[in-house]
Parts: sequence; structure tokens; C-alpha cells
Amino acid sequence: MLDQLTPDATDVDLTNQGITAIPEGIFNLPNLRRLALDGLSMLPDRVGEVDTLKELDLSKAALTGLPATIGRA
Repeated sequence: MLDQLTPDATDVDLTNQGITAIPEGIFNLPNLRRLALDGLSMLPDRVGEVDTLKELDLSKAALTGLPATIGRA
């Protein structure tokens, strides 16, 4: 899936991909507005730095908490 992303990708669905960490390439998408993930037990603090992100779908992730950077304006 990630190898098919273009720099103008706005909606990325990584569910059912078997990932256990957010790939670094996600943080280089300047137009990313929606990201769906599963298989994660934690999110990196960096996810809160993606200013263009409007929707973060974690409904299938087994998270125990969120980084403090989530929701900062």
C-alpha cells in the first residue's frame, strides 16, 4: 500500500496491512487529511504534528493511550 502512495495522497487506509508502527513515509504526505490504522498498541508523538490530518481512525487499533500531541492546535 505505501509503495503506491503519491505525495498528493489525502486519504490513507492502512487497516489489514499487518503494520505494527506508523511508516515514516506517512509523515511526509503534505496533504494527508484522513488516516486509518489498526494493529498498533501505541502511537508516536509525531502523529500530533501532522497539521493537515483531520480524521484519525483508530477504531480497530488496540491502543492503551494517546500521545499528548493529539489535538494540539
